[in-house]
Formats: sequence, structure tokens, C-alpha cells
Amino acid sequence: MNYKEPLLKQHFVNYFIPLVVVSHFVWCSCGNKSGNRDRTNKSNYSVVTEIPRNQNGEPVSDYRITKAFQKQAGLDSLEKGYDSLQIRIWGGHSQLLEFYLLIISKREKKWHGKLITLEYTIDPKSGVYQFKNKRSKTVSPKSGWEVFVKRLFDFQVTSLPDMSELGYESGEDGSSYMVEVATNKSYRFYSYWSPAEYQNKYPAAKSMYSIAQFVESEFGFQFTSGH
Repeated sequence: MNYKEPLLKQHFVNYFIPLVVVSHFVWCSCGNKSGNRDRTNKSNYSVVTEIPRNQNGEPVSDYRITKAFQKQAGLDSLEKGYDSLQIRIWGGHSQLLEFYLLIISKREKKWHGKLITLEYTIDPKSGVYQFKNKRSKTVSPKSGWEVFVKRLFDFQVTSLPDMSELGYESGEDGSSYMVEVATNKSYRFYSYWSPAEYQNKYPAAKSMYSIAQFVESEFGFQFTSGH
């Protein structure tokens, strides 16, 4: 089947904006039905990267969108690795003017949490979503780091496949989640569109949905409906 990324997402990637509205708001985690995943050893840093690729051999749209969010948030790339572990969980809904990033890091044998909210406005003339502001705060899980981390790993947060590897298709107007995992030797990326809709068919989608619900409960926010 021939596959082409939606025009709206191409516009996002080209101009480093999160979403574009034409007649209605569209969010689609498309671009990789082939299930290809790039595994590259970057010898300069001795870091192995795993990034899903589309049929044209390009990083999938969600990866490129995450890089745009990363730039807007003023964050460093994790692709050179991280000592000793960092997990970034990006999430939001296509009809909101906010997108969220939960950063969970372990350094010097201690766990740390940060919640970043990226705010956007809509240009009334062009209908384009434009970056407005970033809010950031330190957070800790309600159950404590030891219990929280164990549960998070039980959901296989570091090893879930990309949704394209499951063979399920994305859609329009829904929730999206992108996850980055970095250690001092590896970096991997995966994403899911509206995993709640696919949780009964794919165990990995159920895990992603469970991860989202779990971190929302532990840190007191919601990816899909704001604080």
C-alpha cells in the first residue's frame, strides 16, 4: 500500500510548529506502516539509536514532531546518551492548546521528575498553532520513587515497540504519546496514537495507555485534558 504523510504533519515538520488547522484540528501519528526501525551505532558517542522509519527511510513524523517540541522547550537531545537513565513521555490531545512532557531521570543514584507544559495559540488568520509559552516544575510521584519506578518498568516503558511495528494504523483527531529512553549506551524512540482505542487488540497499546494513566495519577495532571 502506498503511504504518504498527511499535509498537515508535513507543514508541522517543515516549520517547527506543533499542529496546523485547515478546516479542523488534525493530529495523526502516521508515516511508518512498514515497521522499519533504524539501529545505528554512533561511534563518536558509542550510543546505539533506535528510531522508527517510514517507507522512504525517513524518521517517522512523530519523531520529527518530538524534535520540534524539544527545540521549543529548550531541551538537549538525548541521542548522545544520558548518564544513567532518562525517560521522556510526551503527550497531548489534538484539540488542546497545551502539550505535556514528563521527564524522569536517574542521576547520581537519585530519581528526579520534571513536568513541562508547552502552551500554544492559534493565529486567527492562518489557523496555524504557534508556540506561546513554557511552564516547568519539579514533581515527585505520590507513591514514592521506588514504588513508582518499579510499576513503570512493569509496564515495559523502556522496551515497548513503536505502534508501526504492531501494524496498527493511526487516525485523525485523538491523543498522541511519544516516548524517548536514553542511557549512556542507547537511545530509542516510540509513539502511539490513541492507545485506549487499541488496548483490547494489542497488549503493547494497553501498556502505553496504562503508562499514561499511571503517570497522570502519580503526578496529578492529565495529558488529554489539562491540569
